[in-house]
Amino acid sequence: MPTGRPQPATLDLGLSRALRISQAAAGVRPESGIPLEDLLSRVRARFPGLAVLDETTYVELSEALAEAGFPLDWDTERRRFFPKAEEGRSSWLALSSSVLTSTSSLYAAAQGRIAEGRDPREVLSARLTESRRLGGFLALTLKGPDLPGVADALAARYDTATVSLSAVFPDALRELAEEQSVRWQALLKADAKFTATGTLGAALASYTRLAAERVRQRVVDVVEGAGPRSVVLLHEAGLIARYWDAGGRELLAGLQQAARRPADTPHGLWLLLPTEDPRATPTLDGRTVEVVDRATEWEVLNGLFLKDLRSAAVEP
Repeated sequence: MPTGRPQPATLDLGLSRALRISQAAAGVRPESGIPLEDLLSRVRARFPGLAVLDETTYVELSEALAEAGFPLDWDTERRRFFPKAEEGRSSWLALSSSVLTSTSSLYAAAQGRIAEGRDPREVLSARLTESRRLGGFLALTLKGPDLPGVADALAARYDTATVSLSAVFPDALRELAEEQSVRWQALLKADAKFTATGTLGAALASYTRLAAERVRQRVVDVVEGAGPRSVVLLHEAGLIARYWDAGGRELLAGLQQAARRPADTPHGLWLLLPTEDPRATPTLDGRTVEVVDRATEWEVLNGLFLKDLRSAAVEP
């Protein structure tokens, strides 16, 4: 059975060619950029055995990026690569969040943009509304402490269905145990052993794979029940990462691919991802979440937007 893992690369593959094949530099956002190590990590994910990645400097990487057709500029102060500034591009789009380090400066910058008719909160809301209309996959990253209440507030404002995977995944496991006359405590014991040793037993792995298939169908059922062209917001999704190699990866990838195909269900899939650094590559408890086009499949929910979101949710 295919594992979905990249195969070892030729060790002497050139860096520029590896960048071109992996598309690692595609979709780097002008407001956040990308650190050198994150960029190299994307290449390693595609070519784990590539020796040329060892000890690569930003100068060497800059040259290889240009050769590969991804000209990025290295910012020595922020220690990140950024897309080259486009002529005529609105200046606020190129403003890096790293420059705005305090809440007061964030509010001051936002008020200035409001005066110019370009409130970033309204821009983000418009982008979410458009994503809701067009469908497809969307990763929504935010700081972990900002998470409480966000799923419900997003669902209320943008009319999405919601599914808590921390609820439906265990339910699916429990159903399987009952159907096959397996004691629930036995599965819990196997899961506790997995926690202690890091090794997922074959029996538990077989159950989590079957449960993942049921969870996928339940997500589809929820969306179909919500009506045509509905979007589902997945949250509390840590169990996908926990059972990543035993159904989790396939569950997420299958739903993502379905959302990217106009004729399939769900029409749209939003995934809420609390993280330490929302502007870093989207991850789910350390597992990289595939984002094909970062311009359309990833949004960062910042503090200002979330404050407005919560305020609207409590208004009568």
